Amino acid sequence: WNGDGLAALASNVSSPGGLAALPNGDILFSEMSSGRVRKLSASTGTVTTVAGVSGGTYFGDGGPATKAGLSYPHGLTVSSAGDLFLAGSGDNRVRAVYACRTPAVPVLTGPANGATGVTTAPRLTWRDTDGAFRYDVYLDAAASPKLLASDVTTTFFTPSNLLPGQTYSWKVVAKGDPYCRAASTSSEVRTFTTASACTVPGAFAAVAPANGA
Repeated sequence: WNGDGLAALASNVSSPGGLAALPNGDILFSEMSSGRVRKLSASTGTVTTVAGVSGGTYFGDGGPATKAGLSYPHGLTVSSAGDLFLAGSGDNRVRAVYACRTPAVPVLTGPANGATGVTTAPRLTWRDTDGAFRYDVYLDAAASPKLLASDVTTTFFTPSNLLPGQTYSWKVVAKGDPYCRAASTSSEVRTFTTASACTVPGAFAAVAPANGA
């Protein structure tokens, strides 16, 4: 194996296994011995590594594809969305390399826009968003919400200690693959009003029976 950036006919290929074609004409192929998935560019004719750093060792889930260890990768396929799925013959796993794409716009589900009487520790919820890996939650007692929580991996968040009888605005920003170019989308801004605090009753006077009766 002699590295990347060379023209296809000048590049060594180490025990090629699987092969897949991308819609733009690029060719992906797995190399079992080098533990890599490489790409032959249709536009430049050069070969580059898109996943894997060494053969025989499995590591690197949740990190960048080009720093992951692939254990004798063999078969591979590419989904219509551009996600790469590859089978490791040495580690008995199927692993994914997700394509770089902008997430869909997140849809808020609760509380309803303009809701009143909301608890001071509300459960903010939104739909699972295609292409999103994590979310930033914005909330503030102003028309323009401010960042409250970053890199949330669930589709809900519960702020605490909100003020009673206060109107809040909030939104969610969906963030794509952290190892791709920066890509994010924002939901609409919604509002809700928390329930008023309990109040002490006013003074009262006894009417009957008369004092000392």
